[in-house]
Amino acid sequence: MSENAIDRVNLPPIAQRSTEKILSWMENGTAPFLPNKDGIIDTHGIRSGSSGRLFKGMNQILAKGYLNEMGKDDDKIVTFKQAKDAQTFVKKGEKGFSLSVYDAEKNQSNVYYYFPLSATANPEKIIPSLNPKAPHSFYQNDVKTVECNDSNPEKYLGKYLMAVTIGAEFKASPEVIEQFKKEYTQEIKQGISDKKYTRIFELGNKASASCKEELAQMYAATRDGKERQQNQGKEKPTQQRNSQEITPDR
Repeated sequence: MSENAIDRVNLPPIAQRSTEKILSWMENGTAPFLPNKDGIIDTHGIRSGSSGRLFKGMNQILAKGYLNEMGKDDDKIVTFKQAKDAQTFVKKGEKGFSLSVYDAEKNQSNVYYYFPLSATANPEKIIPSLNPKAPHSFYQNDVKTVECNDSNPEKYLGKYLMAVTIGAEFKASPEVIEQFKKEYTQEIKQGISDKKYTRIFELGNKASASCKEELAQMYAATRDGKERQQNQGKEKPTQQRNSQEITPDR
């Protein structure tokens, strides 16, 4: 079976399936960016088992949601081909899900069918080509929690993706979460009513841009803070030496 075979049977287009899936998660309260039964919002990022790269935007959200729905706690996913290239295979009967991945060089989107890494016969054979450290990990120790006070779906999801990117905790008040759920559900339903199923991806792109902007601001603040600390550390010995030089002998 090819990676795209699942999309050649009688299924709606992937944008429609993705939109309807997000709506179902919103309605049953299992969307990954909402609190689970323990009141925790999961920010563990999903990566490509082959490259080690973190999935971005709506694909990150969809991957997390599908894995949650399947009862899997994997943090890496792979395609048939990636498993085969690593000299292993997807075990018979394992289930997966489709994601639409944009190819910037060809300016087109391709649909791939992914499986949890644990669905392969030899997960240890699939070694990421990149260091699996999260991007921007240099300030992970400085930022432990990302708080969101805005119910606007673009801003809320942007903050959530930011927390996923840096591996931080994500927090929002019950009031913000409830208002976000109303606004985002309305946005999704409007897209379905208008048959504009790409709307969730457009919003996901805006959320990614918001996330990128927040990360840039955080990087600048962290960089400036570390530079000040370094400069202060350099100034102290000089001040001490100057003090010793001007102190008269007794």
